Amino acid sequence: MSEPQAAVPAQAERLTNAQLGDRLAADPGVTLSRGRSPVRAVVYQAAGWLIVVTAVVGWLLLLTLAKRGGGASGMLGVIPIIVLAVVSSIGASLIVRGQRLWPADARRLLRTDPRPPVVYLRSFRDDRDTGVQSPTQLGQFSVAIPNPTEEQDLARVLGAVGPVLAIGNPTERLPVLGAARIYVANDRWQDVVHQLIAAARMIVLRSGQTPGLAWEVARVARKVPPDRVLLYGSGSYDAFRANAAGAVPHGLPETIGASRFIAFGADWQPRVIKRRAGGFDLQVAGKAATLRKELADVLRQAGAPPGSAFGKLARAVGLLLFLVAFFAAVVWFAAHFGG
Repeated sequence: MSEPQAAVPAQAERLTNAQLGDRLAADPGVTLSRGRSPVRAVVYQAAGWLIVVTAVVGWLLLLTLAKRGGGASGMLGVIPIIVLAVVSSIGASLIVRGQRLWPADARRLLRTDPRPPVVYLRSFRDDRDTGVQSPTQLGQFSVAIPNPTEEQDLARVLGAVGPVLAIGNPTERLPVLGAARIYVANDRWQDVVHQLIAAARMIVLRSGQTPGLAWEVARVARKVPPDRVLLYGSGSYDAFRANAAGAVPHGLPETIGASRFIAFGADWQPRVIKRRAGGFDLQVAGKAATLRKELADVLRQAGAPPGSAFGKLARAVGLLLFLVAFFAAVVWFAAHFGG
């Protein structure tokens, strides 16, 4: 079977972000923000953090009582852990809801950020995987705190290139955290995707298997230079490859193993980006730090500025303070509860 040829036409003059924002705002089928409530967001997050802190203080008090009781009851030693986990999980859930009540605002980003946007295209059904924000348990203490979603980490990294925009699921009550959502009527979404693609500095396609995503892949392959396209092969890769291979010259790799990103050369030759293990980053700096190192070449090619010396120094100082506080807490805990 002959390889399909996807010619990339000469690029029309790109709209500025302000022009794009004005055009979208004037479209009656487009909503640039939804569900934002800054006051409620602050209230929910403040209440959530208060509950988490209260849970930690309560855990310390219960643990002290258990020690002073001489450990007479094994159940008394388990109760503080259960209380801490349950109560802090409630607090973490309130914090997450507060964050979703004050998400990134596409209208404001297009007005204030002159950089061409990064457009994130994916299947709505995959939001359930990338947009679910679950609490993280901090070690043996079982303190639940909000855990950034997969999409939040990705948007944070891609934000070095430009404001990250995505079409929002019209059925969601609150926006998924990560890319700034643009909500579009069913009969207008293809035209809006055309406009976003034409204005974008980079297109990120998340693998999926819906007809809408297949249409977007075909349009990107026809309209966008390959060096501005990044494939995020997280989930459903085999089905995505079967559906999208015909739209991409040279096809897609049969497998990407543990890797999750594919970049493209000037002739649409795919290049699998090796995944970083990132053990140290994951434990201390989080998944975003690992993603940033993993995509360093792609970000640099897309025009992202290198990290400043001040930023690196600030992160190093923050890490040092974190380690000092952690070991101080360990020493204090051992001194007071080490028996």
